[in-house]
Amino acid sequence: MTNTELDVDMISKISQEIAEMCQEPDTASKAIMHWVRHETVEEDAIKAICHRACVDMDVKSAYYLVRILQVMPESERTIDIQPLLELVSDFGDDLNETITEGVNREMLDELQQENQA
Repeated sequence: MTNTELDVDMISKISQEIAEMCQEPDTASKAIMHWVRHETVEEDAIKAICHRACVDMDVKSAYYLVRILQVMPESERTIDIQPLLELVSDFGDDLNETITEGVNREMLDELQQENQA
């Protein structure tokens, strides 16, 4: 088995873990951290996180997800972020004022701390 095959298998495994995790309520932020920790996941995993955030009306996870997705090249961003943007703008109050900022280390550290609490 080559390194590329191992990478593809690992990405698939991580993506499946995220999709399964997102079957439970209030797991979007945990799934985002899992994605960030492993850096690369399949589109279905990202869609599962988006769906979980929207179903739970999890504004903070939607906010983090939008910020992560906004720094991805549009050609790699194959999901529609509009529902997430609407959730943040409708319910995010002060969060939506910073939605155009790029992902930064501080934001990821904050998300990690929330998931450890």
